[in-house]
Amino acid sequence: MFSYTRFNVVYFLVKDSHSMQRSLRTRWEQGYLKDLYHRRVLCGAEPLIHRSAYPNWNYDTEIFAFSHRIGSPETSGNCIIKALTDKSFYARADVVENTVGAQPNEECCEDNSELIEKGFVVVLLTGYLRYALPAAPEEMIEAIAKKLTSEVALSQIAKSLGFKHIIRTAEFPPNSTSLANSFKALLAVINRKRAEALAMNTVLPRILDVDFIEVLSLKDPLGVVIDICHSEGIEEVEPRILHSAGVTTAEPIYLVGIFGDGKLIGKGPGETVGVAVHMAAWNTLLKKWQLTDEFVIPLGSRVHDIRLQDFQSPNYYLKEKCSTDKILEQICLLVCTMAVGIPFRKRLRHKFSRGSIHRRDLHRMLKPKPFTVS
Repeated sequence: MFSYTRFNVVYFLVKDSHSMQRSLRTRWEQGYLKDLYHRRVLCGAEPLIHRSAYPNWNYDTEIFAFSHRIGSPETSGNCIIKALTDKSFYARADVVENTVGAQPNEECCEDNSELIEKGFVVVLLTGYLRYALPAAPEEMIEAIAKKLTSEVALSQIAKSLGFKHIIRTAEFPPNSTSLANSFKALLAVINRKRAEALAMNTVLPRILDVDFIEVLSLKDPLGVVIDICHSEGIEEVEPRILHSAGVTTAEPIYLVGIFGDGKLIGKGPGETVGVAVHMAAWNTLLKKWQLTDEFVIPLGSRVHDIRLQDFQSPNYYLKEKCSTDKILEQICLLVCTMAVGIPFRKRLRHKFSRGSIHRRDLHRMLKPKPFTVS
């Protein structure tokens, strides 16, 4: 008959330590750990802490590394600090009291208010877009440049370059406005060629994510196509249905083509005839402006060989070829934010029942149920 000795018990514990550790917990420890977990949920996430609160932090060293990261090591550290300093920084209580963790630079007590206006990122991008898109109207070029240099886009670029912990503002984490303004000010303090290279390597590649149909809003795309075709000598322009399927079903599809003097110049699909005409008109415009899927954007080393100062004169405007009632400025949509309700904190004492979406089973995954889906 087999007898359990001390050696056998230790062997089984080592062999299956994961399952045995769960069973060896005392009764009071289980409730204690659950209570800690509930308190953690009630407290919420920990607030973000600046990197300077941790040891091994040297602001001058960070600025030195940042100057090499942006490709401008010859730029003075005080100039970079000035570009990274928002005017709200000097209103902070720790800066006013000159505490140790505030890290105010006594040699640089200025902000980037004047440098923001000197940032030439918009002028740089418009010149490049006029070179890359010679057939596009000025409205399209300005819309693309506005999209690439928006506050959200520049703040994302600034975060990727490491602005988050070296920028000096009153708030932390810094907001999008402070990050975007610091990026513009940085281009004004570094060398002109270095600034152009930095903008071209960080801002310009985001043009691949731009939807040319959504970036420019037109009130009547078909009317714009007709006016442009008339200016090119095409007299008769009309849309025609090329194909249709599932007309009597819940998901119909139409394919509409735009014909100019009997020749197909553009086509587009849609769930209704009106939507298909709209998409076909936009497809025709993108073909005329050479913005189709076959368009190749010059990037990389080819960008640095372009003389952007030769492309400062604007292209033609749509208002010169079309009537003003067919052109519509960009409309600011009302963005609806999701409202998060306040949880019933008193109900957390039920130890998170099996049907709660906050429960995390340690042994197996819970099978999704209809009432657990929010």
